[in-house]
Amino acid sequence: MSQNSRRSIQKRRFSFRARQSALGCKPPRQGTTAVEFAMVSPFVFLFFFASLEFGRLQMAYHGLEGAAREGCRTAMSWKASSADVEQTVTNRLRSFGISGQSLTILPSPLSGAREWEPITVRIEVPYRQVSWLPIPKFLQETTLVGSCTLPKEAVDLGS
Repeated sequence: MSQNSRRSIQKRRFSFRARQSALGCKPPRQGTTAVEFAMVSPFVFLFFFASLEFGRLQMAYHGLEGAAREGCRTAMSWKASSADVEQTVTNRLRSFGISGQSLTILPSPLSGAREWEPITVRIEVPYRQVSWLPIPKFLQETTLVGSCTLPKEAVDLGS
């Protein structure tokens, strides 16, 4: 086949397609978009909801760590009580939309801690209580934990 005949065939093909689009005729691919969407959409939605759930997990974990750190900073002072620590932790977690946590403060009671003794504040909350999805699919049984340990402050000899 010569090169001129190839060009003429290509021109005819192009002109046929150009005539089809000029006349408003649709190509014979009707329904392919719906089939492609049906095949791809489950993966897109799965990725979207998994991203949403793991993002909330990271946000809640960061909130628990921050609340444990603030609670521990409150607990390490000499005049702190367990109620003060609990109030500090609750206020901090409220800003993250977290409630229903369990709080552990060691040693208990705080007044029994000696100078430079480590004080630990540990917060636990089931992920079900912090999820934004109605049914947390991926992380149903996960328990989030935030913890911080700091030494008890030294005695203030100036007072």
